[in-house]
Amino acid sequence: MYNFYASIHALPDAVVATSSPLQINSLTLSPLQVETEHLACPMSVSFEQAEESLAQLPNLFIEPDGSFVWVAAPDAEHRWQVDGVLYDRGDKMLYVEIKGSCPQPEFDQMLNTLGWPDSRLMFQATQHAVYLSEQDFRALCLVAAD
Repeated sequence: MYNFYASIHALPDAVVATSSPLQINSLTLSPLQVETEHLACPMSVSFEQAEESLAQLPNLFIEPDGSFVWVAAPDAEHRWQVDGVLYDRGDKMLYVEIKGSCPQPEFDQMLNTLGWPDSRLMFQATQHAVYLSEQDFRALCLVAAD
């Protein structure tokens, strides 16, 4: 089960890992060096495309303003919930805020609605105020779930 409080952004080519590793819990992570202008890099999907794709997920409710809640099926073995908000700029998605927990397959489904895996993403771990690669973020989500 993944546990997270984060924002998801497009990963521009110019963003690289810093040379200073960061220790969070038992993990050694390589935070990304993100310049302010890179945060304006849009995702490959529009707000409308992301909204429409999210609305297709079972047990997900999305409001026209982009806020959504996604919960486990009533008969699921483990209870989980993801709360999120879509943010756009012009005709493209700018970023998505997410908080909650879900199994890895459902996390992947959510990322699919944002153009992943064809489009690379980076993640801001909100509680640690650090940007991470997908690999490092997934590792952090698993440790946070323990």
